[in-house]
Parts: sequence; structure tokens; C-alpha cells
Amino acid sequence: MNLEVLQKLFQKAWLSIDKRKAILVFFSLCFCGVLVVFSRVVSMNTNNWVALSLTFAPIFVIGGLLFALGVILIKAYRNQEEGISIPYLKLATQSIKTLASISYITLPMLLLCLLSWLILGVFFLLKEIPGIGDFVGVFLSFAPFVLILTSLVLVFFNVIMLFFVTPQLSTDKDIDITFFKDIQKKVSRNSLVSIMGFIIASMPLFFVLMFLVLAAILTQRSYLTSIDPLLIGLKWFFLMLPFNALLTPAVIFFFNFSFEIDKHLEKSAKLAS
Repeated sequence: MNLEVLQKLFQKAWLSIDKRKAILVFFSLCFCGVLVVFSRVVSMNTNNWVALSLTFAPIFVIGGLLFALGVILIKAYRNQEEGISIPYLKLATQSIKTLASISYITLPMLLLCLLSWLILGVFFLLKEIPGIGDFVGVFLSFAPFVLILTSLVLVFFNVIMLFFVTPQLSTDKDIDITFFKDIQKKVSRNSLVSIMGFIIASMPLFFVLMFLVLAAILTQRSYLTSIDPLLIGLKWFFLMLPFNALLTPAVIFFFNFSFEIDKHLEKSAKLAS
């Protein structure tokens, strides 16, 4: 793949952003945002162990919702290329089996995250032993580090799977060992193109998210100083609306570009065989 081909794929994915997709993604992100806000409010005034669980667990639930959203977006993108217009509700109805099978992908990661959280709880309990808890906690600090690092790696792995797995899910293939082997072969055969595609698709998301989080932190510190949980929840909810609106184009581009890269990898595999 040369730079000219990459530029064409980029432009094609970016120019395919339209109002229908934007509305669908915006309201889907709002629903995901409500889960995050609810978890943040519940985690207030709790210990660090509970707060950590309520930070990571919603991410994997949202990951499943994003898989479902990506399947519908990519199907709509494919239909748009073919000049076909199908309502999103009908697309979702036609893909009900695929959408239900997404749990086979997201549930193992969620269970691993919960297992890490349970093991982490043991170290929090050891740290609370009167007299020697702090001393023991110092020598065992590497274990919580590894467990939290594991959760972060799972989050990153979830994002990678959103990019490489969602286009295959949109073809309504059965999720089995062959399904994942085919993706692995396709990606490993053109590893550089795959990595470049993932980085390019993620860059708008990363930069937009970085500026939005920075703006939200500065707003919270300089203007929003309430300590009432209800007011804090409402504050985060209303901050979420412009947050999601600005994030919407980057999410659409992410899935559009994942489909373009997947299609290019398939063409390369056919030429090589």
C-alpha cells in the first residue's frame, strides 16, 4: 500500500460521514455516557477498590455497545457504497444474531477484569491489617500494579478488536475459532498496513478525546465546584452532551476506515493466494 492509496481510503472514509450516522452515533454515545456518569456518581465516597471496579467494568459494557454500533455503521457504509438505503432499525433487526453473539467477545474480557478486581481486593485487605498492613503493602505493591496494568491492557485490546473484528462481524459470520484465525492470518500477512490503519483510524479519536478531557478537567476545577452527588451527576451529564457531539465524527471515521482497511487486506490476501 502506497501513500496515494492510503490517502484515497482516508478521504473515502471521512467523506462518508453523514447526518443519519451522526445522529445514531451521538445518541449511542449519550447512552454510553449515562453509564459512565452513573458509575462515577455511585463510586463517590467509596474506597479505592470499589472506585477502581466502577471505573473499568463500565468500559467493557460500553465496548459491547460499540461493537453493536460498529456492525450497524459498517453495514450502512457498505450499503451506501452499493447505493442501497436501509433504515438502521431494519439493519439491527437483520443482524440480531450477530449482535447477540458479541457477548462471546466482550464477556471474557469483562470476566478477566472482574477477576483482577477480586484479586486486587485481597491486597487491599492485607494493607488494612492493623500494625503491619502498610509494611506488607509496600512489599506487595508490585501485585496491584500488575493487576491494574492488566486491566489497562484489556481496555487497549478491546479497542484493537473494535478495529479488526467489527468489519468481520458485519458480514454475519459465526464467531468460532476459524473466525479469529482468519482475522489473525489477514492481519499478520500485512502487519505494517494493519498497524498503520489502526493508528490512522485512532488518531482523530485520540486527539479529540485528549482535548475534550482536558477541557472537562479545567471546567470542573475552575467553574463546577459542587460537592452534592446529584448536582455532580447532572454536571457530568450536561458536559457529556457537547463531549459526545464533538466525538461523533471521529467514531464514525474509526469504523469507516476499519472497513476500508479490512477490504484492502482481503484484496491483498486474494492476490497473494
